[in-house]
Amino acid sequence: FCVFFFLDLMEIHLTQHSLFLRLFVSSNNGAEVPFVFGLPAEVTTDAERSLSAAMGCYWTSFATTGSPNSGDCVSQLHLPQWPMLDDSGDVLQFQGTDVGAPVKIVKGLKNKACSTFAKHYNK
Repeated sequence: FCVFFFLDLMEIHLTQHSLFLRLFVSSNNGAEVPFVFGLPAEVTTDAERSLSAAMGCYWTSFATTGSPNSGDCVSQLHLPQWPMLDDSGDVLQFQGTDVGAPVKIVKGLKNKACSTFAKHYNK
């Protein structure tokens, strides 16, 4: 069983769809969906289109093979390998603000907080 974790730092424009979500849903869960499918009303800038291509690639690869890293589009788009969730704490970060750099790997994202928690919890 493989788990892939991502961090979402996208700035979402307030279109009718996202405005509705912000008004009535307290969680940002699902905010990536317009980017995964490249919905034109939500994906309007070059940076967002680049991010959408990356997200669509990873999600399609995962849906068809069980790994977000296995699709031809990963190499064609020069995307980093999405790390599997493990003790390293490395995660894939979607940024969407810089054209050409829609994703990056963040090393040990929560290691300090998790090790502090584990130290006190395991007593």
